[in-house]
Amino acid sequence: MRLNREKLLMLWNTEDLPACKGGMQLAEAFLLSCAEAVDRFGEEEPADRLTEITASYTAMVEHGDLCDDCKEV
Repeated sequence: MRLNREKLLMLWNTEDLPACKGGMQLAEAFLLSCAEAVDRFGEEEPADRLTEITASYTAMVEHGDLCDDCKEV
């Protein structure tokens, strides 16, 4: 079964998350990267997927560290 990105993102209630538009896009990219790992389990080299997951997570965290809108609690 292939990942249905739209359905996955519809399950995610983003209204209460303290993040700017850019931060939300980075969080979405991280979520989708992790979901792709589950969807493609056994079809690709784990190192390839881990690189993508790590890169998307790092981008999200680095943005959050610098963005005042994403730091609000």
